[in-house]
Amino acid sequence: MAISYDPLNFSQEIEKKIQEYDKNRNFKNSKPDWLDKSAEQQKQFVSAFPKDQIRKIDMLKYVSGKKPTDRTTFTWMLEFGSREFGRLGGRGMKKYVVGMDQKTQKIVKVGPDSIDKTYKNTINLFAECVDAAGKFDKDKDWEKLSDTITEKIETQKFTPYLFLITKAIAMYYPENFLYIWAHSYLNKTMDLFGIPRDDLPEGSGNDKGEFYKKMKRLVDAKNSHPIMKEWDNKYFRELVEEMHGYGSTQPAQKDSPLLKFLKDGMVMQAN
Repeated sequence: MAISYDPLNFSQEIEKKIQEYDKNRNFKNSKPDWLDKSAEQQKQFVSAFPKDQIRKIDMLKYVSGKKPTDRTTFTWMLEFGSREFGRLGGRGMKKYVVGMDQKTQKIVKVGPDSIDKTYKNTINLFAECVDAAGKFDKDKDWEKLSDTITEKIETQKFTPYLFLITKAIAMYYPENFLYIWAHSYLNKTMDLFGIPRDDLPEGSGNDKGEFYKKMKRLVDAKNSHPIMKEWDNKYFRELVEEMHGYGSTQPAQKDSPLLKFLKDGMVMQAN
């Protein structure tokens, strides 16, 4: 069941910012440079690695770390070749589970299994998660998708990091998911909008899981708002990034004090 959010529950500052952003709704008057670049990077990725061919990707076509740099591999394009679509954090080679040591140029992996077995499990996990997103594309069952990703990725060892999986899912199904890959960013975004999440895992340490149940609440909040419900996910990303303090590409809206005001308000409430 969707959670309904009364727009009156948003602060006046948030409402004002929403109304300002709506003047350029879905980039109708002007668009940032990243928009076309993002679309082109997404198209290149899914063309190079069609979703029904993921299981057939050869190990050397998966790994990063080659010298000279191979800009055509699955993990390189996912992390570095699609930065306009969305950036990822660091965490080194282990986030991929299988990679290439930059010094020795030999395949390395994490976990107790052989390289071949580890890679097969890794690439199958990517495929299974994208398949789950494909089912979501038809049934829009957030709970089923969330349970699948929790079971296969979030609560297991020696799997690709969650933010790789969530970005890959969004690359294949960009209309269905917000441009958010990690619990930490999602948590902060929900807090800024005042969306409850105390009953859901924090997403770190031993308190993991239910990433997409969280995302559903943010999507419900967006789609319950009379203005934001008309925005596509790309345009909503613009507002969220400014709220996080990353600036804005919108005309005359750079260096907004919104984030500072909201954080100050959250500190006052905590005290």
